[in-house]
Amino acid sequence: MNEIDWFVSIMTKEDMVFIIKAMKIPIDGFQKNPEKAPLSKLEASIRDILYGGSRRKRRKDSFVYPNFVNFVKDVVLKRREDIEKEDIEKFYMQMELDEGLRSFEKIALFQTLYPIQYKEQFPKLVENSKNKRPLFFGFLKELDPVVKIESLVKIATPSELFESEKENIHSWIATEFKKEELDYFKQIVSTATDENFSYSLFSRNDKEKFALTFLFLGENVRYKKQQYEKLVYYVYQNWRSLTIDKICEITEMQKGEVESLCKELENEKKKLRRVNSEKEQIENELKKRKEEITQVKKANEHFKITIEHLNKSIGVITNECNQLKQQNECLQQKVDRYKEIITVVQFLFNDCKWKVVTNNSRDFSLLSSLFKECIMAPQTLQTMIDKGTIGELRQYTLFVSRLSFTSSKLYVDLMESLRKHQVKTEELLSSSEIDNLKSIIGKLLSKEGEMIW
Repeated sequence: MNEIDWFVSIMTKEDMVFIIKAMKIPIDGFQKNPEKAPLSKLEASIRDILYGGSRRKRRKDSFVYPNFVNFVKDVVLKRREDIEKEDIEKFYMQMELDEGLRSFEKIALFQTLYPIQYKEQFPKLVENSKNKRPLFFGFLKELDPVVKIESLVKIATPSELFESEKENIHSWIATEFKKEELDYFKQIVSTATDENFSYSLFSRNDKEKFALTFLFLGENVRYKKQQYEKLVYYVYQNWRSLTIDKICEITEMQKGEVESLCKELENEKKKLRRVNSEKEQIENELKKRKEEITQVKKANEHFKITIEHLNKSIGVITNECNQLKQQNECLQQKVDRYKEIITVVQFLFNDCKWKVVTNNSRDFSLLSSLFKECIMAPQTLQTMIDKGTIGELRQYTLFVSRLSFTSSKLYVDLMESLRKHQVKTEELLSSSEIDNLKSIIGKLLSKEGEMIW
């Protein structure tokens, strides 16, 4: 099997469809859906391109095999900067373990990056593919699994760890300690030895121990020496802890800021909703006003006609007002007359000595409101008779309501007692306050033509 045919044979159908779509290779009858084409048709189309169009008219843009593998190499290296380009053993390991690369991509990288080794190993590649084994099976020397892992990951040395954070730690120490303290620490480490440095750490707090140890390792570049590796790891680990704490602190602050921003955002959303609501109200109000203006314009013509009619009516109304004015003057004269009469009645009631005897003041509500002191109960009279003080009422005329007594005997006995004590009495027989009031006024004004005082 020649090289090109073998190269096509290691491709899957998905690989072929991918290449055909990427390079826009024509497939008769399956141009829009190459994935539906038979495998044999896909293989034939790709071979035709890689051979340079030997079975059809050669095209200037034909991807002959050498050009194609170089093209694939360039595409993969742009996508994957981690491809090993110098160490063949690491490359073998990467190709064996990397599942992110297609088989034809791995061969294109192998052939272009390591052409000599590719020619040497080509028979083994063919054998592995024939036996359904991984292409790079058996290429690597037997290595310890951990060594294999270590070769794939970058493990920093203690000195690299120290140097990666040296400037940051220097800056932190300069902010955490006063200049006098820092100068004192530098003086200590400048003369310190492995034998006496431990004394310098005694009775120091964790922060001071960290700073002194860092400065001690930096002095005379001790951190590069193997004997100080554990101290380097101590400094690095403590620094990472400080950094994590700082990140947590900043994160917590940022969390508060985010919560604050969220609240502000929610407030702004509420404001926006309120503004939109107000805008909608204003738009509705404007629409309403426009409709009202239209109605006003329509009504304006009607108003013009109505005004003419109203102007004609003004004369009639003016005449009626004059008539009402005259009637009002007549009514005012009557009111003045009634006021004079009321004044006379109030004078009579105020100056005459009289009282109404009733046990129900509601029957005389008008009198109660005007002359409350002129209303008295039958029980009060009986009490005065019993106490012998009834003589105090001889100067009054008592108007006794017959309806206040449920018993005729009680009424007759009371009237008899009043006459016996020479108290003047008059009977009120009506249930109407107005009728009783007329009776009282008539009897007060005259008794056989004479006023009673």
